[in-house]
Amino acid sequence: ACSGSKEAKETKVEATTPQTPEKPEVPKTEAIAPASTDMKDAPMNSSEAPAWVFTMERTPCFGKCPWDSFTVRADGTILYTGKRDVERIGTYTGSIDLDLVADLRKQLDEIGYFDWDAEYDANISDLPGINLRYMAKDGSAKAVSIRGEAPTGTEHLNNVMLGLYESVKDWEKVDDPEVPHNE
Repeated sequence: ACSGSKEAKETKVEATTPQTPEKPEVPKTEAIAPASTDMKDAPMNSSEAPAWVFTMERTPCFGKCPWDSFTVRADGTILYTGKRDVERIGTYTGSIDLDLVADLRKQLDEIGYFDWDAEYDANISDLPGINLRYMAKDGSAKAVSIRGEAPTGTEHLNNVMLGLYESVKDWEKVDDPEVPHNE
């Protein structure tokens, strides 16, 4: 939507650059494009996977739509980054009750998150979007990008994430966050 705000990165490789040997094959998860440039979707084996991680990023529109992201981890930690039109600008960490964490994971299973398509796009550039990223306990990962009509359960999931954000009492500003999702 806002092509002028994204910086293009270009990598040049010389013909004389030695090739690195291929890594042994890792069990693959469903191939899915990343939900955003901040969230990668590299396959992992289950021994490398954290207990589980879920991220919801709200993307901007041409007006005053919130632009932020929430990452909830199995241990109850939340990483929040506010970018524009939100109360907190910057990156913060906090924690939530483990019962709330368990409830989020249960709800992701109940709405059938892993059955959703990778993209729901209305092709209307002014609509805000939601990028979701879930890495389950078994190492399987799925990113879903939504702009416009969304699968059943999306609005409820958005409300749950906002409720988790509101429940944090101990926000602490951080400068250099640890980025989740196998980056």
